[in-house]
Amino acid sequence: NQSINLATNVTGTLATGNLPDGSVLQVVEATNNTEATSTSTSYADTGLTASITPSSTSNKVMVLVNVTLASNIGQELANQCDLGGLKLVRGSTDILNPVSDKRLGVFVGSSNPVSTYVIPLSKLDSPSSTSAVTYKVQYASRNSGKSIRFNGYSGTSTIQLMEISA
Repeated sequence: NQSINLATNVTGTLATGNLPDGSVLQVVEATNNTEATSTSTSYADTGLTASITPSSTSNKVMVLVNVTLASNIGQELANQCDLGGLKLVRGSTDILNPVSDKRLGVFVGSSNPVSTYVIPLSKLDSPSSTSAVTYKVQYASRNSGKSIRFNGYSGTSTIQLMEISA
């Protein structure tokens, strides 16, 4: 048996083989733990963003997001917590707006709960590009003047992008 140091003894391009459709070709992850607060009903960037460059226009991008949201104690309506809305955006195009009326929240049974939630979002996107594609998360308050807090109470949010062969 003989060992070969591939780093010094191989030149040229190594063949990658034919991977089956649905194979994960690359993964990008970004984390954000910066707190941001909004009282606006207009969507704004959270700062959670990541970019990926697909290797083929036919490939897809699986976007997985975990967002930590909070509202300020005492600002909830009795027996519910309408935090606001979240959107997933590619470039400047909305690709996921799961609760368009900004009623993202839960029944809490109290008028003064501790209100921090980790909210998962996922979307299989077809960007049809081989240029860098940027994905970001936006948020908005449900009620003007009421706070929605991205990464409130020391939260952390993540975004993962996976290029999927097609």
